[in-house]
Amino acid sequence: LNLSGAESIRRWNSADSGRDLPYVLVVVDEMAELSAVESSSRDEKGRRQAALASVSRICRLGRATGFHVIVSTQRPDAEAVPGQIKANIPATVAFRVRSAINSRILLGEDNAGAATLPPLPGRGIWQFDSEVRFQSIWLDKRAAEAALAPLLAQAAGTERVTPCLPLRPQL
Repeated sequence: LNLSGAESIRRWNSADSGRDLPYVLVVVDEMAELSAVESSSRDEKGRRQAALASVSRICRLGRATGFHVIVSTQRPDAEAVPGQIKANIPATVAFRVRSAINSRILLGEDNAGAATLPPLPGRGIWQFDSEVRFQSIWLDKRAAEAALAPLLAQAAGTERVTPCLPLRPQL
């Protein structure tokens, strides 16, 4: 992109180059799985550190080239959400967490708001340029599966979906 003078994928694709670049969505379902702290062996620790470095690089360099990253975790601590990744993800959604420390990791040093949310399923905080408390729709597992079934039965507008395999120790 830089050689063409385009500073974003949108400008590149509108420049009529004849080679449109696709947008890519990268989803990390459980960021804590990349934490090297919990690795059982030296090899496993190395694989997790390499995967974490790759996610960090995509977060840092990918936005201008059409990469969008969503990371989630059920364990919002400093090992699961490293600072170099958190600094490069511009928006945060936080649901109720156990402690003010967990809230500060997600929302910033002076923000314990996620720890003080009422215990209502789907209540959360959206943080981007400003902060908004919201109530999302909450579906139990069976209702969610029923709602998603038609989408999962078709390609849903994607050309290719490549799931990443979970990190497993090699035997």
